[in-house]
Amino acid sequence: MDLAGRKLTKLFDHTFQILQNDINAHQVNIDSLNDAGKEVILSESGAQARNTRTKLENLNRNWNDLLYDARDRQHELEKSLKEVTGFNWGKWEDNLYWLYFSPHCQHCYQYAIVFN
Repeated sequence: MDLAGRKLTKLFDHTFQILQNDINAHQVNIDSLNDAGKEVILSESGAQARNTRTKLENLNRNWNDLLYDARDRQHELEKSLKEVTGFNWGKWEDNLYWLYFSPHCQHCYQYAIVFN
């Protein structure tokens, strides 16, 4: 992997680690809300208890969706990063040189600035 690829990998890893740390920090709040919600449900009755339970279920569903989305994004990012860093820039450059000097591309001299 070239220097640009290593820098890009490091940047993405660092950025995703910050996001993961933020998510992990909020897990404590979610756990506390669940504990408090369970106590409230036990102290309530009927419609109030069902309403609180529904709100906790929605909170947990949204939280789990967020966790899933973060993991999914990480996998997508890792896949994209492998594609970008695995690209053979040297081969691409070789093809450009070949194209430029190819007898089949008489007008390619117009693009000589690419190689300067």
